[in-house]
Amino acid sequence: MVSVEFEGDYPRMRQNKSSEQSKKAFLRDASVPVFWFGTSNISDRDWCLGFPRASEEQCLLDSLLLAQWEDRALKGLLRYDVNSCETKVVVGGKSFIVLLNESWNANSFKEDQAKVNRTDCVKFNHAKPDFEDLLFCVADGDKDSPEIVSSATIPLDGMFIVINANPVEYGHIFIVPCNLYQPPNATDKKSLEFVLRFSSEVKNSTFYAFYDRPSSSSHLYFQACYFPNPFPVEFTPIIPFFGEEGGIQIYELADYPTKALVFIGKEHQSLARKVSEICSHLERENTQFSLLVSDFGLKVFLFPQKIFGCWSFHAREGPKLISDGVHGLAGQVLEPGHPHLAAWECGGHLVFTDQADLDKATEGEIWKHLAEVSVTDSCFEELKLICCNTAAG
Repeated sequence: MVSVEFEGDYPRMRQNKSSEQSKKAFLRDASVPVFWFGTSNISDRDWCLGFPRASEEQCLLDSLLLAQWEDRALKGLLRYDVNSCETKVVVGGKSFIVLLNESWNANSFKEDQAKVNRTDCVKFNHAKPDFEDLLFCVADGDKDSPEIVSSATIPLDGMFIVINANPVEYGHIFIVPCNLYQPPNATDKKSLEFVLRFSSEVKNSTFYAFYDRPSSSSHLYFQACYFPNPFPVEFTPIIPFFGEEGGIQIYELADYPTKALVFIGKEHQSLARKVSEICSHLERENTQFSLLVSDFGLKVFLFPQKIFGCWSFHAREGPKLISDGVHGLAGQVLEPGHPHLAAWECGGHLVFTDQADLDKATEGEIWKHLAEVSVTDSCFEELKLICCNTAAG
C-alpha cells in the first residue's frame, strides 16, 4: 500500500468571486489535494535518459496518484479488481498483449463522456457529497520544485485527476482540463503540455497517457494508467521523414498493422505545440484518431483511423475534407458504427471479455483486427505532408 504524508501548513486558495463558474456548487465547496508543478523544466533533466522501468525511489506525484487511487479502490469505487485479470502475451513476432476482463464494459466510452460537462468543467456519475471520484488537481506552481497542498479549493486553471471506475489497468484515471472561462479542450496546446508534464513528473516508465477522438465528437479528457509491460508498438521499427536539428523528430511505423506517426521531442512545450496543431487539423476534418504518450511525455504515437471521409492537402489552400457521407477513405464504403479502437488497442494491448476468445486469440487475428481501422496509403501520405508543413511552420 502506498501512503503519502503532507508536510507543512498551506493557506487555502481564494476563489475568483467574479467568475460565474466559481459560483457553481461543485467549485464553491470542493476542497481537494492539489499538486503544484515546479517551474524548472523537468524534461531537460538527465534522469529522463535511460530511466529504468522500475525506479528504487518513488517520486512525489507517483506516490500521490497511487495512494489516492488505492484509497478509492478500498472504498469500493471500482467495479472490479483489475489485479485479478488474466494477462498473457500472444505467441508471434509482435508479442501482442491480451487481457481477460469479464467485467469490462465495451460501452465505457459513452459512459466516460457523461462524466465530463462543458459548462460545469467536470461532472461525475453517482458523485458522492465529498467528491470521492476526484483524486486531486494539478496546476502550475510558482516554486522551483513541485509540492502538494493537502487541502485547497480547486485551481482556476488546471487539471482534474479523476478515478476511472472501469479500469483497463492499475491506476486508471481521467485527466480532465478545467478552464473556468471556456469549454475544455484536451488537445489544445496548454492541456496537452499539462499531460506531457504530468507524464514526466510521475517518473515511472510504466505510466502511459492516451486520448481517443471518435469521429462523432471530441473527448474532453485524456486517460492514463500503469501498464506492466511495454506496448508492442514500442518495439516496432520506425522510419524518419521529418526532423529539426535539436527539435521535433517525426517517424512512421514500419511493419505494423495500423499506420501511425511517432513524434519525439526533447522538451514538452514544443512537442505539445506541434502535436496540438496536427490534432486541430484532424478535428476540423472530423477525423477519428488516438494518441498514446510514452517515455515520460517525450514520445507521442498518433494513430489515424478510418472515418466517413478523407482529407486532401492543397498547397495553397491547406487541407480540405473530401466526403460524400457514404464512402470512406479512398472510396471504401463504411458501414454505420464503424469501430474506433482505443489507443491502448492500437498499441497492441487488447481486452477480451470471454475466456474462449482469449484462448484462441492469435497474432494473425489481432493483426487483422488492428488493420481494419488503418487508413489507406494515399491518406496516410497526405497526413505526413500535413505534418511536415505544420512542423516546419
